[in-house]
Amino acid sequence: MAERLGGRKQQILQSGLSLLAAGGLTNWSIEGCSKRARCAKGLVLHYFGTKDTLLKEVARSLVATRWSRWSSALSNGGIGSLDTLWDHLVEESTAGTARGLLELRLANVPGAAFGSPEAAELRRRLGAALDLSATELPSAGVLEHLLEGYLLALMRGVPSEEVREAFFRYWLSYVR
Repeated sequence: MAERLGGRKQQILQSGLSLLAAGGLTNWSIEGCSKRARCAKGLVLHYFGTKDTLLKEVARSLVATRWSRWSSALSNGGIGSLDTLWDHLVEESTAGTARGLLELRLANVPGAAFGSPEAAELRRRLGAALDLSATELPSAGVLEHLLEGYLLALMRGVPSEEVREAFFRYWLSYVR
């Protein structure tokens, strides 16, 4: 029974994530989450208490998933890992998760802010993948904003080929 309840909480969280990705923050609601999770609104409130608490958990989940995927993209090393990172950026922009996280940031939802410690780990992995020292790369904060910039360009409709070209030109400029 305890596993089922824990699974139910995760299902509600996932419904919040998918609702945000599908329609953004404007029409996001506890009712919408409960409908997607096929449960009573009271169960959502039982697990999360308030809409703000659920949004915080959604933000934390989005951020954690992003950093995990971006870091794992670079774990194989080499220039080819940039292809994998690029694929993750494109997927985020088309799936709606990048827009959802941006909206959470603009709404100042805790857990969605820039400056996560995972950016330093991503920077380390990027350096290893490109065989560069940490001093040869932009700071973790700049790296985070740079990747967000590529996402914003994709979300604004700049042709993917143009953004991809800029992405690879930038990173390959570091390679000796």
